Amino acid sequence: MQNTREHYRIVYPVSARPVLRLRGKNFYIADISEQGLRFIYDLKHKAFGEGSRINAELIFQDGETLCVKGTVLRHQEDSIIVNLEEPIPLRKIMSEQIYLLNKYPDHFREKSA
Repeated sequence: MQNTREHYRIVYPVSARPVLRLRGKNFYIADISEQGLRFIYDLKHKAFGEGSRINAELIFQDGETLCVKGTVLRHQEDSIIVNLEEPIPLRKIMSEQIYLLNKYPDHFREKSA
């Protein structure tokens, strides 16, 4: 299947997920790209409606923290998709990819049928 996304997306293994600190609470990041992120959220609480603006800290496993601002695009199953105002630096996307490939090589192997 061809990936037609504009930006490369990193899907995290559960044990390596960064944290999004938002409104005094921590949420796990399922995936990121330069322009967006998806965080795990119990949708029955509906605190972040479509179009809501967020201002949060993104905390990576290596301790690096980035301030992020964005808009909730949509809800998807147990998660919320956010479009970021400012991109996550490409150097950070690349360093995350290298870290994950080295620490979790099996996570990125294609699943056989």
